[in-house]
Amino acid sequence: MGFGQTRRWIEGACDALAVDATPALNDIDRCRKRAYAILSRFNALTGLPRGATFALIAGGSIALPLTRWLYDYLGMVPVAVILQEATSDCAPALNQFLRDIDCQSALNADLSTVEPDLVFSGEGVIGRFRACGVPVGGIDIALPGNGAIEIIDRCQLGATGALWLLERILNGLLEG
Repeated sequence: MGFGQTRRWIEGACDALAVDATPALNDIDRCRKRAYAILSRFNALTGLPRGATFALIAGGSIALPLTRWLYDYLGMVPVAVILQEATSDCAPALNQFLRDIDCQSALNADLSTVEPDLVFSGEGVIGRFRACGVPVGGIDIALPGNGAIEIIDRCQLGATGALWLLERILNGLLEG
């Protein structure tokens, strides 16, 4: 998830297949530059997304990389990270990451005790925050999604996925 991880994955896959990664890496670089220009402008106007808080409810394979990317790339702070599976192979690494950034209380935090700026989950969880008067921006990452018909691909992975998430994050911060 994100530009750096996508770049590493492409390099590894292309090395294993003995093919030239240059076209894909150039595409990632173009997306990263585009994101930088938009983030820079948004941050100059709002001071965000750095310092914005988030709650995330997802499976471990999404929760860990998304939490890392939101924290490392955007400077956002987790106030709740809840794994949907009772046991997840990613749980120890997620717990360690949250401990390393001094946010271990976010792991499986009680959602009724937090007021994040953004919620990454399904529409039901996002709607509960809003129904309780918490003005959150919501990013529906659940499958199936919110029931809207979507024809254009909206993936969370890869360089295009990073741009899609950034678009949703920035708009969510404006709406929340």
